[in-house]
Amino acid sequence: MTKGEVVVCHPDTPVAEALETLGTRKLTGMPVMDRATGALVGVVSDFDLLSLEDIAGRAEGGGDIFPATGESWLAFKAVKNLLDKQAGKTVQDVMTPNPVTVTPDTSLEEAARLLLLKNIRRLPVLGDSGELIGVVSRSNIVQAAVKLRKGML
Repeated sequence: MTKGEVVVCHPDTPVAEALETLGTRKLTGMPVMDRATGALVGVVSDFDLLSLEDIAGRAEGGGDIFPATGESWLAFKAVKNLLDKQAGKTVQDVMTPNPVTVTPDTSLEEAARLLLLKNIRRLPVLGDSGELIGVVSRSNIVQAAVKLRKGML
């Protein structure tokens, strides 16, 4: 489980900012927390964000970064046009609300079952008062399973 400072965002976070956070922190997703109450209101993943913001970018002066060359350019332009239509979105527009959560007492087996059954990559871990105390990811489950197999847990 990821503990301590869990990287989070808020419903009003611009998609571009969320993408930057995921990219610079090498994450695939993060919890979405209400600013006023601190309550977990959703999760957002790289998948949620990838099809939305202007990933392609622009050169100074407004020109396209990549030169036009062949079919790959046409495919790139088609994707870029789709992305441009989504500019201005916030995390609230694309997040998964009311995510599946677990508690610190949830077993490794139950967490793994939920991840597989719900086809999700991460489970926020909530304390008794509903506060976010960590995140369990698929990679955490794999690491724990390896340790169990080696008798290290």
